[in-house]
Amino acid sequence: MTGFERLSPDAFPVLNGSYLIERYLLSTDEFHPGCWIEGETVYGGFGFPSGKKKVLTRPVFAYFDYVGTYKTLSAGDCEIDLSRASGHEVWFAHDAEGFSAPSGIGLVSVKSDLLSGCSAEEWRPLSSVGHTVRVAGAECYVAYQLKLVYAHWVKQGDAQCSELFKVQPVRVQGDNKGVFFLSSVATDLMWVGHGSDNTKAPISRQALYHLIFNLAYGAAGDAGWSFNDQAASNRFLQY
Repeated sequence: MTGFERLSPDAFPVLNGSYLIERYLLSTDEFHPGCWIEGETVYGGFGFPSGKKKVLTRPVFAYFDYVGTYKTLSAGDCEIDLSRASGHEVWFAHDAEGFSAPSGIGLVSVKSDLLSGCSAEEWRPLSSVGHTVRVAGAECYVAYQLKLVYAHWVKQGDAQCSELFKVQPVRVQGDNKGVFFLSSVATDLMWVGHGSDNTKAPISRQALYHLIFNLAYGAAGDAGWSFNDQAASNRFLQY
């Protein structure tokens, strides 16, 4: 899926909680590129290069990020050693390393029944770790890593804040003040399958950004989503 014109919010199911998400994405031989997350909004501080700001945050999408293609020569079962991501990453920022998520932000995953993204370690800056999977030999395999996408809204964000990002969703900003951005938490869950022409291509970040903000935000239907800005006045949704 490379062309934005082929994107449709309704092409992906809306699922609630890690159990249903993982059952849909991982417990089948068929590759599913992603799904919407029915999640809760929380409110709290978020570290920016220019200082801490109050941000609304909620999970919106789970997707598979391409890791690599691997060929094995052994006729029997063998192991593939690969490198996967670990941690949290802000998307399309000029200085992604200048952002920092506080430990309490894991509340957003707890409130949304997500097993990943709850601990402070999972929100640390992105790094690479080794990962080993066991496969049947003499095949070509393609590996993907499951990542959770979170949407953020800085309601009091100004032009200086907006300039920290390479892109802003014009359609969303037309109806709402502030600054919007996406980030992701890398899980330790992998999908490894036989590489073939029938394997669906993963969704690019550019396509996901367009899908989440320009097509699905405030849209009618099951796949439409929005922030619950009442989280800013609800102490049970604050960290």
